[in-house]
Amino acid sequence: MLYGVWKRGAGLWMIALAGPCQADLPLMIDDLLTPEESLRFELGVGYANQNRGYYNQDAFALQLGIRYGVLANTELYGKLTGRGSQLRQPLSRPRNSGWRFQGRHLTLGVNHRFSPDSDTPALLGFLDVLAVENIRESGAPKLIYARTWQAGVSTYVEQLVCSAWVANGFFPDPSAARMSTARR
Repeated sequence: MLYGVWKRGAGLWMIALAGPCQADLPLMIDDLLTPEESLRFELGVGYANQNRGYYNQDAFALQLGIRYGVLANTELYGKLTGRGSQLRQPLSRPRNSGWRFQGRHLTLGVNHRFSPDSDTPALLGFLDVLAVENIRESGAPKLIYARTWQAGVSTYVEQLVCSAWVANGFFPDPSAARMSTARR
């Protein structure tokens, strides 16, 4: 009963907050990059809830970012990402794992405008690397350095954004993790 009331209340809040939002068109390429010798700060927050009959899990993600305009066509950026989660079981067997917080990764990158928005569509490029990445899901962190990166280009024509990118990622071998656990 209480869950249904909370769900409806959350839905009304979403409608109330989304009402005053508006799109600022047309898309201007100059607004995407940070102006020369300027700083921009970013904050991102996400929340998710998974409710199964035998448990309830809350999770959130937090991202802090900073961008600096090095030149008129180039900016450097960094992002720090973390997450938290809590697992709860129902009243029949009450149990609460408590909140667990974990830093996930530090990303460093560069954005560059290769061609301006004139007679031809503008062309933007980016390169970023996960400078520090925590590959362990829980417990003490297991850090790897600069093994995951991506590079790409973006352009837009009218209201259509077109992007292409390549990425190289670090994917730990799951069989090695099972073998090291079995030896203990």
